[in-house]
Amino acid sequence: MPVARFRIKDPSTGLFFRDGRRIVRTLPVGSVIKVDHTILDGDQLVDVLWENEKVLMFTQDIRARAEREP
Repeated sequence: MPVARFRIKDPSTGLFFRDGRRIVRTLPVGSVIKVDHTILDGDQLVDVLWENEKVLMFTQDIRARAEREP
């Protein structure tokens, strides 16, 4: 999987799994996520890694609210 790092530049939401339930939390500005950058086209939910935890985020949120790190 081609992994890219993105830094959140505007607060963004993600779906987390807790006790068998999905909850929505905000990823704060400055957070770094890792994602397979080849799947960022379209409008879909994708798995990202944030602080060693799997999170679901919408691709359009990543494109609009994050910047790729070198």
